[in-house]
Amino acid sequence: GKYKAAAASRGDRDAALAAVAEQAEQGLALVGLTAIEDRLQRGVPRTLAHLRRAGLKVWVLTGDKVETAVNIGYSCKLLEGAMDLLYVGASPDGAAPEPTKEGLRAQLRDLTGHYSELILSAMPAEASAHGVPGLAARRGQGGEGDAEA
Repeated sequence: GKYKAAAASRGDRDAALAAVAEQAEQGLALVGLTAIEDRLQRGVPRTLAHLRRAGLKVWVLTGDKVETAVNIGYSCKLLEGAMDLLYVGASPDGAAPEPTKEGLRAQLRDLTGHYSELILSAMPAEASAHGVPGLAARRGQGGEGDAEA
């Protein structure tokens, strides 16, 4: 019909095809949609699990949206349900404004201070004072070191 005639047109074929498409696309309703999944390369989840079991710390730095990055973390077994997720420079819903350099520094200082205290509280007092500058000062045992992280 009209499509074949427009496709065979010797004049402005693109305009003729566009006109036929415009007529055909009247009164239509969207009944479905599709998405593309960017799959991980084979072996990535297993490799990350092995690295973590070996005691290596694995970090991910991404420019993806927060939700995308978290979903990828779970799919590659880097994240597990029992983990606490920390959002540096972002909020879990991705709604945080663009962070400033000073804001990021303050957030990282707070996080390192918090986790330093957790680590120190789990260590025997005598172990924390040996060979690590600043640890004894943080525990109130005297010694040299800057109390800030």
